[in-house]
Amino acid sequence: MEIRFFAPGNLVSNLDFVESIFGNGGNPTLPVFDAGLDVDHWSGHTGCVILAPHLVRMTKKALGLPHYDQAGDRQRAEGMCWRQEDELYNDGEAFKLTARDESGVIVTLLADNYYGYCKKEVKTQIGFAANLFGLAEEEHAGGALAFPRVSHGFEFGVDSITREQGYSFQEMVERYGDLMELQPEGHGIDKRFPEVIYVPQDLRMDLQKQTITWRRDGDEHTIRLQPEQTYIQPNGYKVEMERHPHTGSWRLVGTEPEGTFCHKPSTVSGGGKSEISKSMDDAVLYHPFFIDDLKSDLDLVQEIFDRDYSGHIRPGFEQEDYDASRKPLSPDRSLGSFIKLLTPSPSYTDEYNRWLENLPTVFRPWHLLSNVSTGSRGVTAGASMSRWM
Repeated sequence: MEIRFFAPGNLVSNLDFVESIFGNGGNPTLPVFDAGLDVDHWSGHTGCVILAPHLVRMTKKALGLPHYDQAGDRQRAEGMCWRQEDELYNDGEAFKLTARDESGVIVTLLADNYYGYCKKEVKTQIGFAANLFGLAEEEHAGGALAFPRVSHGFEFGVDSITREQGYSFQEMVERYGDLMELQPEGHGIDKRFPEVIYVPQDLRMDLQKQTITWRRDGDEHTIRLQPEQTYIQPNGYKVEMERHPHTGSWRLVGTEPEGTFCHKPSTVSGGGKSEISKSMDDAVLYHPFFIDDLKSDLDLVQEIFDRDYSGHIRPGFEQEDYDASRKPLSPDRSLGSFIKLLTPSPSYTDEYNRWLENLPTVFRPWHLLSNVSTGSRGVTAGASMSRWM
């Protein structure tokens, strides 16, 4: 479908947002970008969206609504008419007006600057075109290609993954040698992206020494391990130097060569298509733990695991937990229920709440969550052991 979008200069970012989702066909005056000439894919309908947030002061009369005496029952019930000529449409708040006809022309006026309304209007117009086209509906897929990542700490190469059978540097060179500049030490540098380094399968990476070492033809070869470079083994495993997002310490992070395709082929708006492709960084909380006596703290951890929780709920509130006797590590207990179990509540007995309050600060999940700024999309409990211990 062809949709023309018009926006004031100070709201051009709205256009960039819409184009990042649906794309930009290009200059419509050029034949290669003329939707009408693409007979195999054009639905035959044309849309127009005008972004005009300054029109919120328009009156009902100016927008064509009838006087109260000429209005129908539904128009009167929904306030789509006026008694005084200066009555503002939608009480001066943001609104949208749409004009459309059976030929497939649709024009929408958006008196708002919210990005989401621009996106939703394009989807609405595509749905309108699909209905007119017949035997079709507006639907789109969503998903993400997720690659598992592992923190290897200061060293990589001591485990068996670096000696995985069936992958040799020589075979990789035979297949993909044209992509790289081979080096005398026995590694390769990508011709187009010099920050990509191809290394042998059997190697050792030492972050503290900043070295990568391997043996070839009986000799040991060493190159420098550097940040902002990606080291790829013949099996596709990638290793990079990365800083921890909060502690600032460096570590070696590996990325699996094969990912999982998380795909939702069809679902309604609000079904979560975009959620599975968004970063979870704002859903993870990082907090330092200061441990004075490790043995006593571990003893307390064992006490928490072994405690009998069957009587911690106040009489009359039993319906809040279908099985209060579940152990913290029971497969029937979720992380959320465990956090709730260790968080004081009016539904708990006074004795149990006192026990919770006497727990050291590091064991209090409610204390951890209340002292860490969170993202706008909610909180997921979690913590990273810092190197400050």
